[in-house]
Amino acid sequence: MSLLDALLLDPPRLNVWVALRNYSISLGILGSGTQTDPYTVVTASDFDSLMRDTTRIPNTTCVHLGPAPANAPFLTAGYYDGLTGSGWQARPGMRIVGSGIDVTVLKLVNTTASKNIYAVAHDSTTGATVDFFEISELTIHANFSGAGTSASSFGAVRIMGSHSRIVRVKAIDWGNKWTGGRVGYVFAMLSGNGTLTPANPVVNCGIQECIAVNPASSASWTNHMAVFHVGNTELPGGTPAYCAAPYIRNNFVDAGQNPLTDGAPANYFRGLSMAWCKAGVVEGNLVQNIYYGGPYNAYPAQDVTIRFNTYRNVAVGPIYNFGTAGSMRLLIEGNQIELTKVNVTPITGVGSVFGYGVILYNASTGSMPYGSVVVRNNWIKNFDEGSLGLNPAGGTFLYGASNLLVRENVLDVSAAVTQQMMNRDCTNVQYFENRNPAGVLIQGVRATGAVTYDKVYTELATDADDALILSLLRHRA
Repeated sequence: MSLLDALLLDPPRLNVWVALRNYSISLGILGSGTQTDPYTVVTASDFDSLMRDTTRIPNTTCVHLGPAPANAPFLTAGYYDGLTGSGWQARPGMRIVGSGIDVTVLKLVNTTASKNIYAVAHDSTTGATVDFFEISELTIHANFSGAGTSASSFGAVRIMGSHSRIVRVKAIDWGNKWTGGRVGYVFAMLSGNGTLTPANPVVNCGIQECIAVNPASSASWTNHMAVFHVGNTELPGGTPAYCAAPYIRNNFVDAGQNPLTDGAPANYFRGLSMAWCKAGVVEGNLVQNIYYGGPYNAYPAQDVTIRFNTYRNVAVGPIYNFGTAGSMRLLIEGNQIELTKVNVTPITGVGSVFGYGVILYNASTGSMPYGSVVVRNNWIKNFDEGSLGLNPAGGTFLYGASNLLVRENVLDVSAAVTQQMMNRDCTNVQYFENRNPAGVLIQGVRATGAVTYDKVYTELATDADDALILSLLRHRA
């Protein structure tokens, strides 16, 4: 090919535009994909066929979705692991950009039973990643309420890729009615597939400035749902794939559970979830009207920083539930946690642990799955609404840390909680300057059972008081 001929070739397509035609029947895919002549679609089949078409939309292309309101949205069959012949999959380098939240709506119409179904996803079973994928500026209608009797979970986005992210996406009508016991996700960035060798964990992935509201009624749920998740697949298994530097940042979730009800319901909303990671950051999120504030997980992690989050009307804030020895390091700082006043059991099957602001639970008594843990500068208080239950919420319950430092927290919880800051099976422990809003010192205690303890920890204030009393006694003698 001559140089002149090469210069006359069309440049590689970096952007394509997609519009919605408000017709009742499909006319196929029309248009050339330019801003003035966008690809136009009608049905879910049209949209999915276009998104599968690597000629019209190569990898590393930015796909601009035009306006499509809630009463006339883009439709898609989305993806679940094992889907063939329909739907579509996210691909490496692809960017999907809507015209704005609630201006562009993408609605999931797949009702296949016994699947984790997402509007935007790809195959997570092969270990193949979609690096540098991004989706932003649109609303995803997960259509749980339109699924009828289909027993599946219905979420928005699930991606596994390095340097991939979900930014400014809103999800509505999500939920999980899968009776097989598998957790579902609304937004998920997977760290890797632990059943493969090697697991090939990803790096630098996250969820930022997203919104999850208006879930389906929890009365019709049959299983757990995590809203913002980074870490393991729905069925983790195998060796942990530790993702480096993931983040869940500046998101909002309102699960609509106000007030929370007494007892231990079979299905829990989980606001934040992070596992299978190292140097993970969870910060600046607002989580309200939900049982687990989070991050919640029962699967291991190496380093997690949980800071500057706000929780309102939750049964518990950050909560990890490990049963095996490990060396997880945690920094929990600067969070505002408003706990429900009702009698709840935030860990299914663990009747002795009720609503504490921060819980590190250890299912294997005597072991220490947590390494160095710092809990500092948090404000833990009772939610203003509701009435106290039989087991009102307290401050911290920290179980199984080799090094534990709890300092400068403010606890504004019911005086009915006699042990507001407890630990158990910890080696090196220090409490310092934890007080209520009136400035009264709250001392930590070492628990020996569900409601019993054998030690109250001293600190500078109590040591000074003791020294003064001893000096006065000695002077009198």
